[in-house]
Amino acid sequence: MRTLSKNIPRFLEKKPLLETYNCYSSCPLIVSFRHVVLAEFTLEGPHETLPINQAKPRYISFLLTRYILPFIYWKLGVKGHWLGPATIRKILHFGVSKE
Repeated sequence: MRTLSKNIPRFLEKKPLLETYNCYSSCPLIVSFRHVVLAEFTLEGPHETLPINQAKPRYISFLLTRYILPFIYWKLGVKGHWLGPATIRKILHFGVSKE
């Protein structure tokens, strides 16, 4: 959404577009009651934010999907304020970022 919110006004003003989409996607997959697999990926493959194996169904993933992600989407993402998980990923991976 940030890419769109920055580029659409520039496009309408016939200015060069500055933002590019990095092909990151996140798909919370509900596999059972209170267990979720957080699938995060780019074109190159898995691109996990948490320093755990996100392919394993976990309760913590359910909690993130139920309580944190809706807030991020509705309060930050839709308004173009969410810059993505890169900063969180860098902190949780002790400064080593894949981006």
